[in-house]
Amino acid sequence: MKAKILVSIFAVMITAPAILFFILLPTSGTISAAEKRELAAFPQFSWETLDTYPSGIENYYNDRLPFRDRMVQANTFVNYKLFGVLNSDTVAAGKDGWLFYKNKEDGSPLDAYANGSSFAPEELARIGDRLQRMQDAAYAQGADFLFVMTPNKEEVYSEYVPDAYEKVSGDRAFNQLYDYLKQNTGVRVVRADEALLPYKDDYTLYYKTDTHWNDLSGFLAAQQILEAFGMPASTPDDVEITQKPAGMADLSDMAGLQMLDLESVDYEISGYMPGVAEPRHLEQRYAPELRITSTIGNGEKLVAARDSFMSAVIPWLSPAFSEAYYYLPAPGYAADSNFTAYEELLIREQPTKVIVESVERYLPLLAAG
Repeated sequence: MKAKILVSIFAVMITAPAILFFILLPTSGTISAAEKRELAAFPQFSWETLDTYPSGIENYYNDRLPFRDRMVQANTFVNYKLFGVLNSDTVAAGKDGWLFYKNKEDGSPLDAYANGSSFAPEELARIGDRLQRMQDAAYAQGADFLFVMTPNKEEVYSEYVPDAYEKVSGDRAFNQLYDYLKQNTGVRVVRADEALLPYKDDYTLYYKTDTHWNDLSGFLAAQQILEAFGMPASTPDDVEITQKPAGMADLSDMAGLQMLDLESVDYEISGYMPGVAEPRHLEQRYAPELRITSTIGNGEKLVAARDSFMSAVIPWLSPAFSEAYYYLPAPGYAADSNFTAYEELLIREQPTKVIVESVERYLPLLAAG
């Protein structure tokens, strides 16, 4: 009897892992949440795949081990927290818990920071001509125009950039383009870092674990824009600013650090434009296309071509306009071939103010096409 019990226990120990594997095996999903990659597909058997079929089976089941994503996340977390090691093609571990974006297929911002960046003369001329045409088209509809340049995170918080990306060149395409537009064109342009830097010592202005700036930076940029348009603007002294935990964390997510406690800082801003109900709660601001109306606007209408950085600006800029229309343009939107669509948009919307906004790493797109 005792021998039968021992044999039964042994049999359960042998078969339980296999049974649990098939019970817990995902029935759907082809992407690893932890590694942000496609899972290995079940291989097709044929005489041509006879040599690779066994390894294909192994890869398929290895990718679908129960709790695999959790184990990968735990391993990434331990390596990062204990050893400061982050094995990622898109995210670099900076100092004091700061993460930075280094995707070579998306502007390669850290490489540009360390090694310098610049536009060729013909690229500057092309961007200047295109922005001038866009401004002239706005003027033709009776609208004011403003080009808004948003800085990359590492340019504002260079003190936290990892040592591996020590700056070896002072060249910066951002500065080069701004100077060119001011000296060689009539394009009205502002650089948002001028609105941020005076407050850097008092507040944290970018998320530590995200590529973006936070709502306070959005507030500061919005006031800079309003002031450039000659409209009433506020300062941090005019509102109540309260620190709160942040919810943005695209970099920690990209790096597989979903287990990392969010250490980013954001702010509640209250007392802004009395009569506007909680503008910071406009979660629609992340939509590709957004139209917002305000009951306290002064008859002004805004059209803004923007990227994701404008999402933090929208709650603080929109209340100043009776109507504001924001859209995420497709790549190459400034190309000559797409200019007619831009003109048609202005004719349809009849704005009084037009904004074209671009974060630093996307500025080369203005020369594309």
